[in-house]
Amino acid sequence: MTQTIGSSARFYYEKAHNPALSQPSYVRVPTGFAAFAHDIDHAPRPFAERFFNV
Repeated sequence: MTQTIGSSARFYYEKAHNPALSQPSYVRVPTGFAAFAHDIDHAPRPFAERFFNV
């Protein structure tokens, strides 16, 4: 066992108890995403543009 449950749980605890971390932020770095033909569902480009510099 790696005994890392404490450090991994801390991330979720801090995110749940800090409203600033819960707000989605815009990623300004140019970003790309992949859409494959056999994906079950495709995220629409306008959704990605809300959070990423596509």
